[in-house]
Amino acid sequence: MVADLSQKGPTGGPCEDSITGMLVRSTSTSWGPDSMIAVDAGTLLCGLKNVLETSDDNGPFSGMAMPYKTAKANAAHILREIVGPVLVTHAHLDHISGFVVNTPILEASSGPKRLTALPSVISAFKEHMFNEILWPNLTDEDGGAGLITFQRLVEGGNPHMGRGEEKGYVRACEGLTTRCFAVSHGRCKRPYQQQPTTSTPDLNPRRLSLPSSADPVLFQDSFVDRPLLSPATGQSQSSQSPREVCTAVESSAFFIRDHASGIEIIIFGDIEPDSISIHPRNQRVWEKAAPKVLSKVLRAIFIECSYDNSVSDEFLYGHLCPRHLIKELKVLARLVFKLKHGAGHKRKRATPPEQEHAPEEPPSAKQKSGRSKSHSSAKGTQRGRGRTSTVTFADTPSGSLAAANDDIEETTDDIKWSEEEKPLEGLTIFLIHIKDDMSEDEPVAERILSEVTELAETENLGCTIRVPGRGENILI
Repeated sequence: MVADLSQKGPTGGPCEDSITGMLVRSTSTSWGPDSMIAVDAGTLLCGLKNVLETSDDNGPFSGMAMPYKTAKANAAHILREIVGPVLVTHAHLDHISGFVVNTPILEASSGPKRLTALPSVISAFKEHMFNEILWPNLTDEDGGAGLITFQRLVEGGNPHMGRGEEKGYVRACEGLTTRCFAVSHGRCKRPYQQQPTTSTPDLNPRRLSLPSSADPVLFQDSFVDRPLLSPATGQSQSSQSPREVCTAVESSAFFIRDHASGIEIIIFGDIEPDSISIHPRNQRVWEKAAPKVLSKVLRAIFIECSYDNSVSDEFLYGHLCPRHLIKELKVLARLVFKLKHGAGHKRKRATPPEQEHAPEEPPSAKQKSGRSKSHSSAKGTQRGRGRTSTVTFADTPSGSLAAANDDIEETTDDIKWSEEEKPLEGLTIFLIHIKDDMSEDEPVAERILSEVTELAETENLGCTIRVPGRGENILI
């Protein structure tokens, strides 16, 4: 067990007491200052207080000496002293509101709290949150109060940091390092602004990311006016006036590595499928992840699945649903398969060419009902109901991930594996950011779990699918 995660907020709303936020630490280190990180902070202090009030001696903070008698005082102590940086995937309110509201307790700290993110995310904080209008400027920039300091990450990893398999990774806290990749999370409209002549947007989907320090990619008249068709539904995705432009909203995927063991996890912020994105860039994340899956270095992926399959593409708003999540995981699986068998492996098409891009409609209510019944046992065993769960794997094979990375080729669509292959076997996928519909029907988390599980089994991916619960402690 090398990583200990506590889910403070596993949902995507609308209830504000359990929105996105988790804590991560390495079990190779002792409890102490800067021994834990927060990843997103829609829920933070409230989640800490809730866990302390409801967990037993085997909970997330087992072995920590608590200096106070009450849960609220100890929660404040943990946030001020034990939690090091707060890693933020993007600046939407459901990922930052807890941290912002919690900032007054930082006055009793011995130093500023570090907020770690891509430059675009930090710019959003500075311009739209800590601007003396929505919230006081509590940062150490622009004459602020100095309670918060910013760490701007290099998108894709800092090439001057780390050696070997940790090349590009930077220190997150005691025992953990991290590397951050930009991903897309929908689009936003803004008035047309003439770009500098030196700036030329790269619209090639194979150029999967631009440096985060650059301005957002602007998709202008000739591109935006063409309707964007979704391969999943065949529906038009945009109808904009000639003077409107769209920018891809930038989110993040954090690779988090345990320094002592080399074991890694990935935590995604909000993310949309490449198939309907105006700036697709998930592929590069999967290319970096594939050799780590093959060598059993990558043990778990925390990724959003906000809606069930009844939601059509035009109403996903930059999020994933089961059909698109499985398509993304198939990209990862194909890359893993190709690494394992080499470039010379004889390939076989999964579907006839004429069916490769056939429109895919969301399943009907009748189909969903049948699926829920047939997968009731899967929901009962895979849903995170306990307070603590453990994910274990076989020993990691030796071999260089860097060498394996060189073997990945761009085209993987025509790869099909046998029923015995299961390319993602040993990997656990945790579904987070599920949006509750607040109805009396079957819980949406169980419905989404059922749909993802069935599709994963149909595609023979081999990964375990789970939905973590609020306050759950996960040992990897």
